[in-house]
Amino acid sequence: MKGENSGCKKKHILFLSDSSRFTTET
Repeated sequence: MKGENSGCKKKHILFLSDSSRFTTET
């Protein structure tokens, strides 16, 4: 369960980073 939580957190950070990049590019 701990591993899954870590993976989910990493994915969330990646998503936020991607969103930020998209906003900056637009």
